[in-house]
Amino acid sequence: MLIQELKNGQASALRLLHDRYARFLFFTAFQILGSEDEAKDVVQDFFTDFWQKERYFDVRGNVKSYFFQSVRLLSIRVLDTKKNRATIVRNIIDTNTPLYQVDPAENSQIRMEFTKAVRGLPPQQARVFDMAFMAGKKRKEISAELGINSNTVKTHLADALKTLRKKLIHLR
Repeated sequence: MLIQELKNGQASALRLLHDRYARFLFFTAFQILGSEDEAKDVVQDFFTDFWQKERYFDVRGNVKSYFFQSVRLLSIRVLDTKKNRATIVRNIIDTNTPLYQVDPAENSQIRMEFTKAVRGLPPQQARVFDMAFMAGKKRKEISAELGINSNTVKTHLADALKTLRKKLIHLR
């Protein structure tokens, strides 16, 4: 009945649907995501999308089931996005993948956080890190360019990676 009211243009029906199902949907999202904030965001995004894109015209049958499936799929997408971010960051940090090989359009948020974390490194560490990972130079090249021992370069890289892992742990 509330869906029919929405179809007839009665926006107050959305508030009633939200009041009736938001808690149930929150727990659904929370079970998948394990984070209260993310679960709240998913439920809010669902209702916003449901209203703005007039998804209530797509509802056939049981409303609760439609809501459950929608929030479940949104939650899984959020989880997949988190896993993809973690994989990208792990690939950057754990391998010699130069940062320029990461697609900036898809990963601008990660790129910004990563750049900020690199800028927070001590100057010599940051410079060695940039040369190794951003420019793709080898330790011997960096050593010769900066006039420092190859083992010092190795130590700077190890320390930089350790620091970045700690600073970017929330992306895993």
